[in-house]
Amino acid sequence: MRWSKVILSVCMVLFADIIFAYKPFKPWPLPMDSADNGVDSIGYSVALSATASSGKNAPFWFYANRNGKFSPAPYAGSLSLSIAKPAARPARWWDYSFAVALTGGVDGVKTFDSIANIDDNLKSLINPSGYAFNKKKSQKWRYSIDELYAHVRLWCFDISAGFKRFYFGNSYNTHLESEVPLSSGAMLWSQNAAPLPIISVGIDKYTAIPFTYGYAEVKGALIHGWFIDGVGTRRTMLHYKYIAGRLGGKLPVNINYEFHHAAQWGGYSDEYGELGSSLYDWWLVFGAHEGDNIYNEKYNALGNHIGSQNIGLELKLKHWHVNAYWQTLFEDGPVLAPWKALNRYDGLWGVQISQDKWSFISSVMYEFLNTTDQSGPTHDIDGVVFGGSDSYFNNSIYPQEWTNRGFVLGIPFIISPVVTNSERVIYNRTMTHNVALNGDIYGFKYLLRYSNSNYYRRELYSTGVLAHNSSFLLAVEKFVPQAWNLNFALSLAADWGDVYGNSFGALFTISRSGLIYKRR
Repeated sequence: MRWSKVILSVCMVLFADIIFAYKPFKPWPLPMDSADNGVDSIGYSVALSATASSGKNAPFWFYANRNGKFSPAPYAGSLSLSIAKPAARPARWWDYSFAVALTGGVDGVKTFDSIANIDDNLKSLINPSGYAFNKKKSQKWRYSIDELYAHVRLWCFDISAGFKRFYFGNSYNTHLESEVPLSSGAMLWSQNAAPLPIISVGIDKYTAIPFTYGYAEVKGALIHGWFIDGVGTRRTMLHYKYIAGRLGGKLPVNINYEFHHAAQWGGYSDEYGELGSSLYDWWLVFGAHEGDNIYNEKYNALGNHIGSQNIGLELKLKHWHVNAYWQTLFEDGPVLAPWKALNRYDGLWGVQISQDKWSFISSVMYEFLNTTDQSGPTHDIDGVVFGGSDSYFNNSIYPQEWTNRGFVLGIPFIISPVVTNSERVIYNRTMTHNVALNGDIYGFKYLLRYSNSNYYRRELYSTGVLAHNSSFLLAVEKFVPQAWNLNFALSLAADWGDVYGNSFGALFTISRSGLIYKRR
């Protein structure tokens, strides 16, 4: 009853605004109705980076949320090259974009017998196959495809194919031109891992619903992709879909809701054989229905399913923007009212405040992450399924789990296997506080981050702290036109605690970007 009154009040306010204040507005405002003042351009970027750290790993914020470009190696050097054309013509009925971005480098790796300060009872989880760690220092050459895609927009519909970065979730909402999303990333899909090869069809940006005068907007996409690691399974595929709605339009207060559903499915398993990759199997995955190949999937669902619901509130003023959000994570199927779910105490709560009136502090952000509940300690007893022991980002059929090249695809505070030098996600029960701010002081752009995490035992479902870690980052960059239009960036970061070990490091980057082609 209480929620019905709130919804009715919002609808009445929107109706009154449409009738009395904004009657001249078109019932279906679209960007194509405005003048086309866009400019087509192709740009390039070259960046040379070097990292030096004192610990066994580089500091956390040197590689977290970097799209897999940087490894946790304590010593590293890399060269990044990119050529890209952005989609810059929203007023035209069609638009296109593409990008080619590659990174190559060398890592100085300090390998070791065991992870620092890890409880002996967890060593079997870290090394289930008895992988032998190398005590000697070594060098490792690496390369990555940061982006390699083509995209076309026809009216309001978008089609993309290739290795393309996607930032899902309402923690990335931005309205001010100077605003930078400071979030640690959406719970389900963040900036943490390198992009997968995908094909996406949908509406990428919020678009007005017909006859709502722009006060109701929608976006969403259906995505098919491929995992390329081949850890325990081969030819594993990705299914991802989401739909998002926003109410408020030009009003100073907007509310938004997003529903995300993802699944790993298909391919061939070294243990189970063929996992089902037909069009009919895709349909079963689409609806999260039971499979008929493997015992686990007969009683659960075909594939490894995981999802998220996002609820947000935005306040938009002339110079200020406030974005408050709550994101959930579910593995047992969605609950219409997420605050009634079994794992309702788990989630990401955040708020970001931004302004463009004073440059010294542009944005401030605070987030709290809890993943300790996981629907309780019990999954089933004597055939009765309770739905607990979710163990986020883990799966028994797909050993690769919810990762790409060792980095988790979701929020980075669920620690990636590449960080712990392990074969699976072992730190997925955490309480984390994360704060950040950025700004511009006389041409010196800066970013400050601090995160504090407690990790709890998974296998015993206890409240005792298994490990603790804190991470700090200060990044400063300066564009110097007198020095051949180069951009210089220096980052200082530190970790202290049990998960990543104690480490202090510096990351230095020299980059240059410019235009290859420009035309109206």
